[in-house]
Amino acid sequence: MDVLADYLANALDHYNEYIDNKNLTLFDQISRIPKVTTDHLLHILTTSICLLLDQKCRDKKLVAIGEKTPDNASGLQTLALLFPNAKFIHVVRDGRDCAVSGWFHNLRLDQDRTIETYASLDHYAIQFAETWASVVKTASEFGQTVPGRYMTVRYEDLSTDTAAELARFFTFLGAKSAGPEIEHCAATASFTALTGGRRSGEENQASFFRKGIIGDWRNHLSPDTQQAFDDKAGDWLKHFGYS
Repeated sequence: MDVLADYLANALDHYNEYIDNKNLTLFDQISRIPKVTTDHLLHILTTSICLLLDQKCRDKKLVAIGEKTPDNASGLQTLALLFPNAKFIHVVRDGRDCAVSGWFHNLRLDQDRTIETYASLDHYAIQFAETWASVVKTASEFGQTVPGRYMTVRYEDLSTDTAAELARFFTFLGAKSAGPEIEHCAATASFTALTGGRRSGEENQASFFRKGIIGDWRNHLSPDTQQAFDDKAGDWLKHFGYS
């Protein structure tokens, strides 16, 4: 969303420069062409997002449609402005597991660049700790400003008690919270289904869905790194029950 907003704003700035020139040269003695305003930008951005979401739900009977992009955590205030009736579900995962997952994901995408940039998983994790703490802090503080429109679910609870957690946030969204819908969502989004048959713990470092277990950070982070992570993000680990 932030990237789309930046590109749209840049394009509209160029358009306004063009209109300024036209107004000075061609329309200096008659009614001038109006320029695009911030309100117009917000309307165009909202419409663009709606069109993209519409592609996902055509010919389907839906109560709600969601979009999951981790970077949206930094733009929640803007999304709340664009969609005043939207609800927000903050999926939190233990930051140490996020660090391990992120490291292997980056290795898969570009091993040479990842090692050149971070040298080691421990180095990456220590830097990642501040990022994770900042993101969950931003989202949590936003949640306090929109009571009734925000809820938190932990990845670990969603993994171990899937049906109950799905029912909880389906209720929050006003969707059916019991019956075949829950079973269908749990089955189609399971690690086994997403990997074509692998079970949690069966690792494939070439896959986006690498391993699918909770607490894998214990297998990878040194004691010193665990302490450094706690020093940087311990308050938020504790806040979500991870410490």
